[in-house]
Formats: sequence, C-alpha cells, structure tokens
Amino acid sequence: MLCMALAGYAQTNVYVDWNKPNFEVTAYHWGINDEKVSAPDDGSGTADKGYNQYFNALSPALIRIHHAEMVKNLFDSEKKSWKVEKMKTTFGNAEVYKKADLLFNLCGWPAYMDKGGMLNPAYEAEYLQILADLVRVMRDEVGLKVKYWELTNEKEDEYEKHDRLNDLWDLYLNMAKVVKKVDPLAKVGGPALTHPAPKWVNSFLDRVHDQMDFLTWHNYGSPPAPEKYSDSVVVNRSVDVIANSAAFVKGELAKRNIEVETFLSEFNIQWTWTPVDERHGNNIGALFQALVVTKVAQQGVTGACVWHFKGDSYGLLSQDNTPRTPYYLYDWAKDYLIGQMTPFQTDHEALEVVGFQQKNGQRALLLMNKSANELPLAFQELSKKEIKTVETLVANQYAPKKLKGKHRFSIPGHSVMLVTLSSAAN
Repeated sequence: MLCMALAGYAQTNVYVDWNKPNFEVTAYHWGINDEKVSAPDDGSGTADKGYNQYFNALSPALIRIHHAEMVKNLFDSEKKSWKVEKMKTTFGNAEVYKKADLLFNLCGWPAYMDKGGMLNPAYEAEYLQILADLVRVMRDEVGLKVKYWELTNEKEDEYEKHDRLNDLWDLYLNMAKVVKKVDPLAKVGGPALTHPAPKWVNSFLDRVHDQMDFLTWHNYGSPPAPEKYSDSVVVNRSVDVIANSAAFVKGELAKRNIEVETFLSEFNIQWTWTPVDERHGNNIGALFQALVVTKVAQQGVTGACVWHFKGDSYGLLSQDNTPRTPYYLYDWAKDYLIGQMTPFQTDHEALEVVGFQQKNGQRALLLMNKSANELPLAFQELSKKEIKTVETLVANQYAPKKLKGKHRFSIPGHSVMLVTLSSAAN
C-alpha cells in the first residue's frame, strides 16, 4: 500500500486492480472540433502561427470540421460554386489537417434555398449537386481525404415542428447516395442531432435503418445564465445524462442489429455561446471533459469531439493563443490517456479513477474529483517506486500544477490529476 494521506485528514482509498474489466479508449475519443478552416476570414485564421503551433502539438487523430455558417463562408451563391481558391488557402494553411482523419459536417444550405429553416424542396436537386461538387473539390482540388462526411446538423427540431421529420431523413438518404457516388470509399453518416432525444433517434433509425456508416449526436451540460447549472450539477448529473444518452443510442442500434460507428460529435458545458461560460476554459471544463470522454468510452462509443479548438468562449486555445486548462488535458491524452482503460474502485463517491495501460506497457492513472473538497489519497496495491510524475489541473491557473514529492499528496476539489507510472514490464 502507498499511503499519501495528509496528517489529520481521513484518507480516500483508491484500489488499483489492473485485472478488472477494461474498456478501449482510442485517439478518436479525444477528437476536436475546428471552425477556423470554414470561417469568414481570408484564411488568416489557419495561417496564424499560434493556431498551427498548438494544434500541431496536440496532433488529434480526429478533427471535425464545422461552422454554423460554413456554406455562407465557403460557397458563392451568385456564381453557385464553391470558393475553391479560398478553400485551398484556408485548408492548406492548417498543417494539422494533413495528418488527422477528417469528419466534415455539411450543416446547411445557401440562404436562397432556405424556407423557414428547412430546405426548399424546389432546390433539392441543386443542393445535391453542390454537395457532389464539395466532395470532389475537397478530394481533387483542396487535396485532402475526408474520411467521414457528416450530413445535416441540428435540423430535426425545425422539421419536427412542421411534421416533416421523414422529409429530413429522406434528404439525408439522398445526400448519402450522392457522397457515395462521388467517393465510394468515404464513410457517410449523421444526422448530428441537437441531443439524442428518443423520438429523434427512433425516427431516424426507423427511416434510415442501416443506410449509414456512422451515427452522430451532440450533448451539452448546462443552459446559460441566469439558469446555468452549478459546478456540482455539471460534473455529476449532466455527465450522467450524457453517458446515459450514449447508452441509449447504442441500445437502439443493438435492438435493430445495426452495427455502425458512433460519435458524440459535439460536447461541452454550455449549449449557447452567450453569455460566455468561463468554465469552458478552467478546471471545471477540464473535469467535465475528462468525465465525458471516459464515460462515453465505457458505453462503447467510437469517438467524441469537444467543441472546440480555438476561441474565447469554448476554445481549448484562447483567441490570443493562450492554452487554457482543458488544452492540457488533451495534451496529456495523446501520450497517456489512450489504450485499455480500467475503472478503479474508490471509497469516496465523488472521486473517479481510471487506469490506462498501453501495448508498450506504459501506464497512467487519471483521477477526477467531482467534489469541491480536497481529498487526501491512499493508493492500495501500488508502491511508491511505481509513481513517476504527478500533475493536477486546478482552479486559478491554466498550466498543470506539478507535484515534487511523492510521499503525501491530495487531490484538490474539482480537479483532474494525472499520475504516470513505471512500465508494467518493470
């Protein structure tokens, strides 16, 4: 036993047992959304030195391309063609795109095709043609392979209001056929549900069946102020809702014997941009994201993409290129938080601990304290000499706090701790 309790305080035991059932966490679970490549600027956003430096440092395996006004920014409605030169510039500037798998979300249509928030049926054939053009442009002119084409984005509410959900799903099916015709090797899926409400999930699956390669949905943890949820609710109840939603989606697929990949393609704390929720950039954001990723991985979800890489509201990186607290969680992830993940028992309900073991024997522990209280720690079945480094993402500072001593320590309230261990072979 390695006792790390502080004198005078009750210790919290962590029972390290690598023989317990485990779950696979891949680099796809640490996916990241990016909107800079489809922003309204001239490509300066992706040419920015800090954007490239810090995005390259994370080197995510999966990047989701999404911007609410992507079509407006990249499509010329007068010429009725994609702005190819702009796209070649903005995508070409983004160095990290050359080594990541891309999930491209086609979220809407040109304004002239819109009718009450829905696609005007009179323009469907034209819309399908510009989709075909987009697939070709990305492959042949921009020169990037798009592995996943995610079709539609949070459109189901408007269609449901007009009793036209099946029209939306039929549009999806027609879009999927177009993508497959242009690029038979691409994977197609969607529909990027606002959240996986049972009525929407069932309606989509009943209409589409297995005519997809992957299924996607979104989840956020809190409304904006003044109704915003407390920190405690966000890292407890909201995380549980997201995990249960993932289990529900997987269950509905299983009922229908549909075997496809599944992605939580957007998640973060607040479901509106304003007023800005400062928790997206601090220790609460890091804790929330760590909990969500580890929970959905346990439900067998293929991947998850946090919203989003750069910006002062949600960004891992601030607009002035300062890495915020959750950035360091994703920096940890690429080196330590991939592999076989084993949940460990603790004797405090607010402390969750998972262990990661990679094929090369490298091991690490991720500790997540959902309480506001500091918890002195005591690890069972773990010797002092096995611990290499200890870092914690805490309140009031972005970069991890590194612990120098290994004899006694505790985990601060609402924090995330990484403990790296010696190789299993040592």
